[in-house]
Amino acid sequence: MGAHSVTSVAALVAFCWLVVKTLRIGRRRAGLPPGPPTVPLLGNMHMFPTQFPQLKLAEWAREYGDIYSLTLGPGELIVVSSAAAARELLDRRSASTVDRPPNHFNLMASDGLNFVVSQYSDQWRTLRRAANSVLTPQVAARHVPIQRAESFQLMYDLLHTPEKAWWHFRRTTNSAVMSVLYGKRAPRYDTREIHELFGALYLEVKLYDPGAHPPVDLIPILKYVPERFAPWKRICRQIQEKQRTLQHELLQECEERVARGQDVAEECFMDQIVRRREELGLTRDMAAALGGFLLEAGSDTTSTFLQTFILLLTAHPEVQKKLHEEMDLVVGVQRVPTPDDFEHMPYLQACIREAHRYRPIVPLGLPHAALTDEVYREYLIPKGCGILVNQWAIYHDPEVFESPELFVPERFLKSEFGTRPGVDDTDFRHTMLFGFGRRICPGRHVADHAIMVNTMALAWGFDFKPLLNEVTGTPEVVDTWAYEVGAMSTPKPFEFSIKPRSSAHEQIIRAEFARALPSFAAYEHFLNAEEKEWLAHTRKDEGLCA
Repeated sequence: MGAHSVTSVAALVAFCWLVVKTLRIGRRRAGLPPGPPTVPLLGNMHMFPTQFPQLKLAEWAREYGDIYSLTLGPGELIVVSSAAAARELLDRRSASTVDRPPNHFNLMASDGLNFVVSQYSDQWRTLRRAANSVLTPQVAARHVPIQRAESFQLMYDLLHTPEKAWWHFRRTTNSAVMSVLYGKRAPRYDTREIHELFGALYLEVKLYDPGAHPPVDLIPILKYVPERFAPWKRICRQIQEKQRTLQHELLQECEERVARGQDVAEECFMDQIVRRREELGLTRDMAAALGGFLLEAGSDTTSTFLQTFILLLTAHPEVQKKLHEEMDLVVGVQRVPTPDDFEHMPYLQACIREAHRYRPIVPLGLPHAALTDEVYREYLIPKGCGILVNQWAIYHDPEVFESPELFVPERFLKSEFGTRPGVDDTDFRHTMLFGFGRRICPGRHVADHAIMVNTMALAWGFDFKPLLNEVTGTPEVVDTWAYEVGAMSTPKPFEFSIKPRSSAHEQIIRAEFARALPSFAAYEHFLNAEEKEWLAHTRKDEGLCA
């Protein structure tokens, strides 16, 4: 055989090998958990839902089991739909499932500094260690007074401009988290910082919504698509511009304050980070990003929960009536609730847990990835494979929860985790909604306190009712499925009636807000001149003085 013939045969063999290799893309690898049928090249990619994916993924769980696999082109994803599987893989085996899948969007939008979605690395460990060293339960408890004062302003704002309730919820949670992290508050909902923050958050929710954008990490050639044909590139650039400007401005304010030796009432998180930056091994960019992403997470998740909480109370007057009865029994109408009252409010606690179950804030969580090969129930979990926990499927499993499609707080009075009688709930835990293993949210203690003080205040002080139909005079139906498309379950704004429960409640709300003004002083010292002027005029006009 001549040299030319040998070359031709070699080329033919190489071509055949390439064809076979290509045709294998999209096939489910041997040993993986079962899943929907695949097609060549795409696997299950063509089937992946682009809106509210948790619903379809839950449907597949009922067909293929609580752990199944999806083949997404050359990539693989394990979907977990039970507390037992999630606890085993992501908690008990956290050392090997602590990673995140590659995230090109994070690299473009945040230079890889968003430690919430970053892959496991020395940089991630440094950022995580810094967050955990400061956001302890003890530190979180010390900041409850400013969170409570912010809840008084929330009640006061709802008295004056109830039609802006959605923004009042956002201002309240953002201001409290700003105070904890940066030592300054947001006294009004239309500050530049709030608009910049929630503008970036809105874009991020759209960017990270599973299935909403091409799988750039699975098909790397997509990275080179021109921006005019790749909307996600434009979104990443917009996010980066908003984030970097805000993060570095806030960090610089803390640096200047620390250099001057000025302190706030309770030393804020970022002041400690500035003082300990070298000790913690943080660059300036890392420090700025750490504070910024904690601010994002704390502002958006808590306000989203409060919006869902009020949506559900408005839609379920029978639940609200029981809450009011509990408030009257425990607190009465002569004072506002205090944190010490919370342990005596089992029905409120049940409502909070049922709201979390009924509409999980991040229904699919954030995907983990395996650092090493794992075997679970004889299934292979390959190194590098994504692992997604479908919290929606877990909390809407009819085998575990009776009538899971109904909002029934009473289920949590019958059992700790609201499960059916006889169900083994050993692997359930209340922190599951904050994540798993070494990726659990470091700010969960601050979030728990914020939810506690705000739900107590809202349930004590107000009636939330549907609007009446102008023709029939009957209450309008509240749509509890009206949620924004995105990675986070955020209710769409809706019109409803907000009124104080009585004139006594209204008087106490006004008095408590006036008494809270000195608590704000330490966090208002560092506001800019425009904000201070606005505060002075507003409080003078309303007959308030600090």
